[in-house]
Amino acid sequence: MIQHTKFNLIALLTLLIFINCKQNKDNISGLPSLNKKSAKTNSYPQSDLWRYYQVYPIGNQKNEKIKDVENKFKNLSFYIEKDMIFISDIGEETIYRGKIKTKKFLKYPYMVDYYKSLLKKEFNTNLNDTVTYIRNKNTHKPSSILKNIFNEAFITKQYLFFEYNGVVICLLNKSRSTPLKYSSSKNQENKILYRSKININNIDYRIYEKDLLLGAEDWLCDQKQLRYIELPHKGNLKIILVPQDCGDFPYRFFLLTIRENKILSNLYVEGEWYEPGDEEAYKELTSFEIKTDYTIITTTTSYENGEIVNKSIKEYHISDSGKIKEQ
Repeated sequence: MIQHTKFNLIALLTLLIFINCKQNKDNISGLPSLNKKSAKTNSYPQSDLWRYYQVYPIGNQKNEKIKDVENKFKNLSFYIEKDMIFISDIGEETIYRGKIKTKKFLKYPYMVDYYKSLLKKEFNTNLNDTVTYIRNKNTHKPSSILKNIFNEAFITKQYLFFEYNGVVICLLNKSRSTPLKYSSSKNQENKILYRSKININNIDYRIYEKDLLLGAEDWLCDQKQLRYIELPHKGNLKIILVPQDCGDFPYRFFLLTIRENKILSNLYVEGEWYEPGDEEAYKELTSFEIKTDYTIITTTTSYENGEIVNKSIKEYHISDSGKIKEQ
């Protein structure tokens, strides 16, 4: 009986020694094993690597929100294989990948118009009828690692676009890192000169003496003098915003061009419109920006019961003569 017990103890000790030796062999360097995410990051070729390039708001978004989205994505690396996407420091998912009609992928006509305008203005390229898409297979699964970051995207040229919290994120393929933008001189012309949302509860208006400005009477809006917000001038052409808050809508602004104390042209550029008494049923919000070549871009977003149903983007140009013409 004692000999049998001694045999069992010897067998147990031998097994423990074997296990310990096996563990030491597996980690002979004494270093921790390489994290799976780190290994992934180091193993992908440059052709699969995508990095943050720029963000573009959809409709009226606060600057703070745009900045938050930018900060969230600007330091992330995306690695996209045939059937896999990996985002640095977050994880990986399997994906669907293929070709699709652009209108089918974007779903809404206003989003097709949005991307057409974006690609033309910012990248000097057209939105093709067909795009390459990638889609997270696990988006609808509670266990999905990336569903709160990435659901689907489309690729055109060396750019990848997807949406997050009302903002479009653009990634640039690392192996083709030269942007498709305008030449440097043209690009310089098309930077943003003015983009801001007016807070109607906190405006410091300037005053134009109505008798000193030909045509001012049409824009007084029940005031004795012309109230205005000054915008960047184009040479000796003065550009201002005037409120038209004397009707049903307190938030409406027109852009006027002025030379030699004469109003030359006007354009509705910012504000809201809705059916009086039923604001929630249908509402339109308009915003604008001015580029340094004095192109005006207006965006009108239509809402029904709080849901976006249409988005219209138009371009105008302020000529040297002061006339505003749609392009």
